[in-house]
Amino acid sequence: MAADIAVKRKIRKAARALPDKSELPAWLEDKPSVPCQRYTKASLDDLAANIERGIRDLPVWKDYVRRFGLKEARNILRRGLVLNQITDGSPGN
Repeated sequence: MAADIAVKRKIRKAARALPDKSELPAWLEDKPSVPCQRYTKASLDDLAANIERGIRDLPVWKDYVRRFGLKEARNILRRGLVLNQITDGSPGN
């Protein structure tokens, strides 16, 4: 609920910032698809592994691995995924 209000405020703010004061395109106003429930351990591991496969050649990932080690870099990625989840305020979330 609170996340929806924050998203709507950001959309209105972005629309006011447009130079011609026009409305945002509909595709920008659509709510993003977010998971309704928290990741399970298995789904989090699968998602993190897929993302790691996609970013393993990027310099920033290589830097993380060099600075923190592979195990800690993977933990940082997983924590980032968990922290970026939007909760809907329901008790099961």
